[in-house]
Amino acid sequence: MDDNTKNIITLCISGYAAVISTITLIWNIANTIISKLSRFKVKVSIHDMIIGSDIMQPIKGPRTIKISIVNKSNKSKYIQSVNIKLPYKTKFGNYCGMYKQNVKFPIELKPEEEYIFDYKLNETASWMFESYREGKCKIFIVDTIKKKYKSNIIKASVFKDIYDFNIKIPSEVWALIKEK
Repeated sequence: MDDNTKNIITLCISGYAAVISTITLIWNIANTIISKLSRFKVKVSIHDMIIGSDIMQPIKGPRTIKISIVNKSNKSKYIQSVNIKLPYKTKFGNYCGMYKQNVKFPIELKPEEEYIFDYKLNETASWMFESYREGKCKIFIVDTIKKKYKSNIIKASVFKDIYDFNIKIPSEVWALIKEK
């Protein structure tokens, strides 16, 4: 083989190696960007609870805030807290943690897994509305690396209406809920 042929073969092999390494680099960059964009999807909806009584008559129960959290990542992620940001200050500030007795944080969510957090505003939430002012609220979650994920915007009046409705519910109905 002459030197010219050796140079052409060397150039072809070098070109092939350069193309493969460029494709690998682009693939790694794309995977890194996709994993950085991985996130929780937070969605809030309001539902009326219907309870079956002992005589099988439906009873209208409290309105419930349902917070759906979906892990849109390809890795397990952890929810550290669920919070609400109010458009006004209360005696405790304008950020409120939404906790339940039977929920222990952090909560692990596997890829594409959904966690539904139900929250009922009852008379213990009166402090949230002491300095009530109309505005926009957002529910947000914080993961274990302190990244925040926000929900759709909800008017503060929606939460006030839920609270006003729920405090009018008789204690017997609340007792039925605790039994279930």
